[in-house]
This record gives sequence, structure tokens and C-alpha cells, in this order.
Amino acid sequence: MPTSKDSDIASQPYASSFYKEQTPAYLHYAMQCGTGGQANVGLPAAFSPSETFASCDIGCGFGLTPLITAVADPTADVWGFDFNAEHISSASALADAAGTSNITLLDASFETFLDRSTPDFDLITLHGIYSWVSPENRHQILDILSNKLKPGGVVYVSYNCFTGWASSAPVQQFLTDYIDRTNSESLAGVGKATALVDQMRSAGAAFFGVNPQAGKILDIALQSDPRYLVHEYLTGNWTLFSLAQVANELVAAGLSYVGSADLTHAFDVFHMTPEAQAMLGDIDDLLLQQSARDFFMTSLLRKDIFVKDPQLITSDQQTEALMDQRFCATKPADQLPQHFNFPRGGVSLTADAHAAIKEALIQGPASARMVIDASGAELKSVLNGLKLLTDIGFLAPALPETMTTVAQEHTDRFNAALAGYEKGGDEPVPFYASPITGGGVSRESDPDLLRTLGVTV
Repeated sequence: MPTSKDSDIASQPYASSFYKEQTPAYLHYAMQCGTGGQANVGLPAAFSPSETFASCDIGCGFGLTPLITAVADPTADVWGFDFNAEHISSASALADAAGTSNITLLDASFETFLDRSTPDFDLITLHGIYSWVSPENRHQILDILSNKLKPGGVVYVSYNCFTGWASSAPVQQFLTDYIDRTNSESLAGVGKATALVDQMRSAGAAFFGVNPQAGKILDIALQSDPRYLVHEYLTGNWTLFSLAQVANELVAAGLSYVGSADLTHAFDVFHMTPEAQAMLGDIDDLLLQQSARDFFMTSLLRKDIFVKDPQLITSDQQTEALMDQRFCATKPADQLPQHFNFPRGGVSLTADAHAAIKEALIQGPASARMVIDASGAELKSVLNGLKLLTDIGFLAPALPETMTTVAQEHTDRFNAALAGYEKGGDEPVPFYASPITGGGVSRESDPDLLRTLGVTV
């Protein structure tokens, strides 16, 4: 069962947001890329977005991600649960307002969900939760993964990365101490505590001089929603992990690490020296290699993909899958850049690949095969260009056209329901649902761009 401090933090509402890495379409593409892991792991047949599947979001918060997943594929059986009753009540109200019937939202603990009758899931996702709960609760999560995930099923888990957060552990402890020592209410107190730490930095605290990463994280905290800060910093079980640690725990549920949902793993050449890349290449153990990589990248969040009983495919099969993956522009297609800046300098797409991708996407969603057939551009340049543009946020993997056609009515209804739902005093929803990407798109986006992503409001 949750501890008293877990329960106190869980009772505080979390900020409503959408996480693309939890959606089937995005994970489908990340697995095709084989990013940061076993390059030739096959996609489970039932996990393909062209097939019916069952998914579950553990600790779903206000439920925006599973709701968008449900409306983007009305044939899916989507579940989400959270220990915070306010989250589930609000998410259920939005589901009802949008007429979304293929989602089950539960106010439940890990233990009570484990006892619940559910389908066997093709996909289970956890955003941040693994770093915020007690060892006992992590064991219950493992029981859920072990008992409710299909053979061949996929797990996405994000968690605080040891190397990225290590220098900020004293700041996290100070925020916790401040709340405890001043008997502050957590939501109001975390803002005061964060401001005090900033005053310490301004007063010349040597800690920030020898720990520059802590200063960067503090800057993020100062701009963050206090509700996020409560869940991120004040849990009594705040835990930092290496990949090897998480993988060692998940193996008990029969899961193997197959790669990362973070596409930057595909472009280490732009982030690391040749010496660093060679050194990592000499480490035979995949988990150690990835944990060593984190010393160079210092990412705050690892975004990892695990599979129960993964099956290997050939390189040719992997390439064929990548050739048929469709993409759409998430910024004006006629403005897609050719040149990019990275820590190790500027990088450019080849002129042929850039022109071909840009021209194809101006017409609408396109696959690498469509780009090459229309232009004769070189295969490797096109595949790498699409991957790079997706990594930096100019493109998104698109659902198959047949799925988009079916989803349109449901996303239209969901998007139309948002205004009425918010007028009732419910949590503001910062994203529309796109029937093309199967994910969320900011409601502040340009109207013309919204239309190209299938959003009409």
C-alpha cells in the first residue's frame, strides 16, 4: 500500500499534459528505428497501430494521453488508472463529454488494479512514476507488468536518470526539509522553498559553482507548474536510477530492454567526440554501454522501451518497415530546415533529401517510400533526414491513412468537447487530438497548421 507521504503527494493534482512517447504511433516508430538498443527487434503484431490493441497508462494523471490515444483509435481498448480521485473524476468527465466509450478510467492503487479483471495488454506505459514511488509499490508495478502484459507486449517507462539529476539531489532534499521543518502546505511551500534556493544561488552559494547542472535544473524548476514540483521533488521515495538498475528490476517481469523512445540516441555523432563514441562502442554489455552514455549526455529523463519475449527481425525487414512509415509536418512544411546546430557543430541534410522531403510533405503525410519514388533521392539520406526532423520536433510519425479516416469523427468530437468541459470548471486541456499523428497538438498552434494535422475547431 502507499505510504502516508505517498498518499499525501498523490492527493495533490498533477499538471495536465500529453506525452507523445506514450502513444502507440510514436513508440511504433521508435522501435522501428531500434534507437539505443537492439536494432533489429521486431514489432509485436498486435502492437502495430494498424491492429486492434489494448493499452494501459499507469499513473495516468488527468488522463489526457490515454484519452487522446483512445479517440485516435476507436477500436482500441484503452485503460488508465491513478491513485488521485480528482484526476480520474476530471478525466472521466472529459471522456463523457466527448462520447469516448473505448476507455476505462479507474481511481485505483497499484495493489487494487492488480486484483482488477482487465484485458491482457499489448502496451503498458509509465511516465515518471517509477522514480516517485516506494520499493513496495515498484514491486506491485512489476506484478502488474508480469501478470497483465501479453507475450510480445511493450512497456514504456520514463524515470529520473542518475547522471542527469545526481548533482541536484541536495536541492531536492532541501525542498523536502523546508516543507517538513516549516510545516508548509506542499503546493504553496514548494514555491517558497524553490525561491529560497534561488536566493542562495544569487548570494553566491558555492554549491552552484561546482555543480552547474544543478543551476540548470533550478532554472527549469523556477519556470515549472508548482503541481509538477510537488510530485517531482516532495515524494518521500524520490529515487534516481541507471538503466542497468531499472532493467535488473524489470527482468523479474520477463522484460528485456530493446531501446529508447528518445531519438537523440540515434545521433550521438552530433553530441559526442569520436573518442567517446569509440569508447562506448568497446563496451560489449548493452546496459553498461547505455549507462556509460548517460555520463556524456546527462539527460534528466530516460525514456526506455522494454518488451516481453522480444523477437528479432532482419535488417531488410527493419528497412522495409521504415520505408512504409508515414510522417507529417508539425510545423509549416514549407519551412522545414536543412541546417541544424548541435553541440559538436552544424549539420546539414543533403540538398536532394531535404528538397524531396519538403516537397512531399507540402502535399500531406508521406512515407520514405513515397519521397524516394517521387524524387529518386538516396534511401539512407531520406531515412536519416526523416529521423532527424522527427527528433527535433519538425515531423511526427503519422498513422496509416485508413486509421486516420476512422479516427477523424472521434477526434473532432473530442476537440469540440474541450470548450464546454472547461466551462464547467474542469482542468484546462492544453492539447487537441490529431487523427493524423494519433497524438496531441498544442491548442496554441497556428490555425493553418492545426488543419493540416486534421484538427478543425
